[in-house]
Amino acid sequence: MRKYFYRHNLDYKKKIVPKIDTASNSKPIGTESLPDKNGLVRIKVSKSSWQYKQRYIYEQYYGKIPKGHVIMFLDGDNTNFDISNLACVENKNKLYIQSRGLISHNKKMTETGLMISELYYKTKSVKK
Repeated sequence: MRKYFYRHNLDYKKKIVPKIDTASNSKPIGTESLPDKNGLVRIKVSKSSWQYKQRYIYEQYYGKIPKGHVIMFLDGDNTNFDISNLACVENKNKLYIQSRGLISHNKKMTETGLMISELYYKTKSVKK
């Protein structure tokens, strides 16, 4: 083999391996992951990035999510990705309703808890 490579002016130390665009274990775009420890599913949105499915679905309907906001499930079911079940709320409002126990499996009760948290922060800012 060395003589063949030498005669044809080739480097015999280099292995000729065809280039492959993707790894054999890479997932196609649109693939959903298994739920993580919090029960949240991720979806592959580009060649090297994954995003939470609820964020991806919300952004498809309403556009980019503002900084400091999170997407929460109004009925508390992490597998219900219906757009009417997703709400974009500020981090502080979500923390408020979680700390006060205002999150419920009833969508209307959770929405009421969000309104209470918004009222709380409005009154707090007016007092200053």
